Amino acid sequence: MHVAMSFDAKNPLHRKQLFPVLRALADLSVDKSPLEFLNDATSGPVTRGTDYLSNVRKGNFAESIAKQLYLWLEENHFELAHKISAEIFPIPPAVQWGRIVKANASRGQLAVVTHQSGFGALARASKAQRAEASIKLNEYFHFEMEVAAAGYLTLFQHVGSEWAPLELNGDDDLFLALSVGLNRFPVLTGGQIDPICEQRDLGPQEFVAVVSKVNDVPLTPRQLLNWYPQSGSTLYSLTIDFTK
Repeated sequence: MHVAMSFDAKNPLHRKQLFPVLRALADLSVDKSPLEFLNDATSGPVTRGTDYLSNVRKGNFAESIAKQLYLWLEENHFELAHKISAEIFPIPPAVQWGRIVKANASRGQLAVVTHQSGFGALARASKAQRAEASIKLNEYFHFEMEVAAAGYLTLFQHVGSEWAPLELNGDDDLFLALSVGLNRFPVLTGGQIDPICEQRDLGPQEFVAVVSKVNDVPLTPRQLLNWYPQSGSTLYSLTIDFTK
């Protein structure tokens, strides 16, 4: 959550920005008042004085209540809260980066190849098959991509709100030097394919390759937001659905 970064419950100006969101929820509701939404947020009802909503409007209410209300609004009514009080409900960097990826990433070039069984450092090509979108848990696979120019690739795994860079070679590096033509990864230090598998999380996961001319790709969404517009890099994405 973003309490520590975007919302300070000790700041009355921040607390004051919560009431317009409550008011908007009530305006959109058929039969609920701002106070009833506040009770929902704090697992009420709680006994409150007659001027309590007036105090909430002014930001004069308990920090503990403000923190509960903020978290509840963030989890349940974020879009409305962001629209009305963007200062304390900013769009998280991970979401902003996801929108950039959706708008700019090419699909089709980044591919995944599954390994039917026992695929180690050496194996026959007939044992591998290109996957469309679905891979079983504990089924080994690797990625491949063909490029027309040399460069550097960093690969991110996107699950939920998390973006994590993947190790791509035997030196535990989070980048891969690309050669002209077909590139397969991750690899061992000697260049042999080092397949990976998903052992735990079911459902769709997005994999995003950032290809740059120089090896300077940052590793967090916040850093990527500042770096990407001037980087001249290219984005490629692939979604894999992991099943039982």
